[in-house]
Amino acid sequence: MALERALSGIVVVYYEHDRDDMLAELRSLLPTAARSMRTKSVDVARRTRDRVVFLVADDEAAAVRDLDGNRERFLEPPRQAPVVLLLLRGGLGQSELANSPGLASWVRSHDIDPYALSTINVGRERTRFQDDVGESPESWLQRWRNGEIPATSASTSRAYRAALLERRP
Repeated sequence: MALERALSGIVVVYYEHDRDDMLAELRSLLPTAARSMRTKSVDVARRTRDRVVFLVADDEAAAVRDLDGNRERFLEPPRQAPVVLLLLRGGLGQSELANSPGLASWVRSHDIDPYALSTINVGRERTRFQDDVGESPESWLQRWRNGEIPATSASTSRAYRAALLERRP
């Protein structure tokens, strides 16, 4: 999953309609003890290394350009938690990302489009999750939410994946 491989510390999540709803969903995946913040500023996101930073810029295209020009500043010193850039699916930020080959290659496979995931074979993905983790998405996610699993980029990504595959009554 994207956060598991996000060595750069930046992940792109696409939202379709309501950015605040997507942000609330993403925050709900964090363990209770996890620290997070929301910012509109790329510079604040870059300087904040000890918590999950949700970057929700007013001008998404400008944020993409700023990120594209500041890769090295994001790499050192190493981050303890990822920056999650929210971009409107099909919007100007996504278009700018396509025109920013440096950033696009940097975050390639570190982007999450929850709406595209609706086309996956859920049964096969649940089996893959169980093979990878050794337990069902529901069981793993409950342990995550209880704080039994440390909050890391990899576990945050796995929580998002588990929540997408979770069977709901």
